[in-house]
Amino acid sequence: MNISSHLDESCDLLEMSCDMLEMSCDMLEMSCDLLKMSCDLLKMSCDPLEKSCDMLEKSCDLLKMSCDPLKKPCDMLEMSCDLLKMSCDLLEMSCDLLKMSCDLLEMSCDLLKMSCDLKK
Repeated sequence: MNISSHLDESCDLLEMSCDMLEMSCDMLEMSCDLLKMSCDLLKMSCDPLEKSCDMLEKSCDLLKMSCDPLKKPCDMLEMSCDLLKMSCDLLEMSCDLLKMSCDLLEMSCDLLKMSCDLKK
């Protein structure tokens, strides 16, 4: 074999490898295109989901807003109940004080009686 035929063969081999590389690049480009398409499809499917989430959030906000006016009377009722409890506690304390004063009065009466008995 002469040098020229070796060169021809190596050139042929190089050409084949270049062709293979070109084919693989084409395949890679196609796969990239497919990936982009799938990404686009995914984005399109996510859009309605995002919109529904937004709608759900807005409805939750509306529900919270509708609950606020309902909470105010409940808060007022709770406050009035607390005030009533406090007044009951105060009444109990005053009753206890009255009982103690009655006890003291009874004791003083007893003492007076005893002193009267001693004078007789």
